[in-house]
Amino acid sequence: MALLFRLKSPPLFHSTHNTIPIPIHGYCLAKNKSDLPAALQVRIGKKTIPCSITYSHQPNQPHPHKVSFQASIYLRKGIKLLQFTSTDASNRTHLHTCRLIHVQHDPLYTIPSLIPTKHRTPGINLFGFFDYVHGIAQGARLTAQTLQLHSIPHTLSRIPLPQNCEKLNPPFPLPPTKSLHHTINLFHCNAPEFHAIRKYWPRLLKANYRTIGYWAWELEDLPQRWSQELTHLDEIWCPTTFVRDAIARAANKLGLSLPILVIPHPIFDPHPHPSSLPPPIDLPQKKFLILTTFDLNSTLERKNPFATIQAFRRALNKIPHLHLIIKTHHTQQQPHLHQQLLHAIADLKHHISLITQPLSPQNLLALQSHVHAFISLHRSEGFGLNLAEMMLLGKPVIATNWSGNTDFLDADCGCPISYTLKPLTPDCPYQTITHGRWAEADTDHAAHAIIRLAEDPDYARQIGQNARQKILTLYSPQVIADKIKARILDLA
Repeated sequence: MALLFRLKSPPLFHSTHNTIPIPIHGYCLAKNKSDLPAALQVRIGKKTIPCSITYSHQPNQPHPHKVSFQASIYLRKGIKLLQFTSTDASNRTHLHTCRLIHVQHDPLYTIPSLIPTKHRTPGINLFGFFDYVHGIAQGARLTAQTLQLHSIPHTLSRIPLPQNCEKLNPPFPLPPTKSLHHTINLFHCNAPEFHAIRKYWPRLLKANYRTIGYWAWELEDLPQRWSQELTHLDEIWCPTTFVRDAIARAANKLGLSLPILVIPHPIFDPHPHPSSLPPPIDLPQKKFLILTTFDLNSTLERKNPFATIQAFRRALNKIPHLHLIIKTHHTQQQPHLHQQLLHAIADLKHHISLITQPLSPQNLLALQSHVHAFISLHRSEGFGLNLAEMMLLGKPVIATNWSGNTDFLDADCGCPISYTLKPLTPDCPYQTITHGRWAEADTDHAAHAIIRLAEDPDYARQIGQNARQKILTLYSPQVIADKIKARILDLA
């Protein structure tokens, strides 16, 4: 098998632990397409991790056929060689050894200096996934922007995201942080990532800072491994009452009395209004445009786009002037889920636009501003950032009337959809870590909501106006900044 391997060195930490998976990226080249691997795995000790692969062709090159690969691996310091096993088109297995060159610690993920308690000042040392295309990362960026905009004393420190995830381009601008000189360490990540941070940076938890976790969870009960992390925290912040109640139930079972505060995500009003920007794709004219967005890395069963597609089908059978726009990402990381989605919409190609390429924040705003409504028939949401952002733009939102979004979406400012609570199915990813239930939206009700919005523009306009006012009242950056300032003063 005539292959040339190239591997980009991954970032490592100042630690000997291997709790956080490290993303690796690389490619292999071949003169003949038949020599390229049909499947590729990386071997670390006794473990074998599958790689996601993407084929491309580079004409007029000595090795014109290329497969790019990526995977997340647990990698200790000191490892210099990686072994890959590839399977060719004839199902034969081949072994390749690849040397890591110039492996070094990544300064982006180096912990800032700790300073003595007596020299700390009231404020927040915020840790977050600032550089990734991910809902939790977006929440951290919104908090950072609020701290900056309202002059709340703070520092910002990056933490790595332990999964295959696209990075922002350009990256989120962070001022350099040399020391953690404020009294509060706020970890804007969930329990599994916080567990990893404890292993990598144990001295952070032993330096007498007030340690606060910002958690978002989508079911009524926390998994046991999440509950165990509560014992390492002084306080929890969360975006909605739904999440607060789930955490409170877990804390009560453990006999913990730590404060659990609802500090929602701030929703920024874009300036100038994005309607002045051209949409990133050609949109059909004289159609009622409905948008749905979701991340394939964020559990497809929970986001439940297939219910949205089903409701759209039923509405389309009644009125033909509808068009659904599906915006998703991480298709390369989740190719099997991407194929499921393509299969579900195969017969609706004239009525559905699918966007899988990354969009800049500006282009995403432009897309949101040019549609007429938004739909999310999720089975559960911790908050629902996309819903709140669309409401702030004055767009009517159709959404399952259960979980985190019920804090801000009701019949006066949106189209809440009735549902039936059902237990998690055995094949559900959540079932491996917890038992519970979630909502199955009524697709007939959702179809009726689509039709009413499309045929009654006055109703749609009023709902949109009410939605915008609701978000401005509850979630403006000033409102959230005041909540954060008040808590800092309480703890001073």
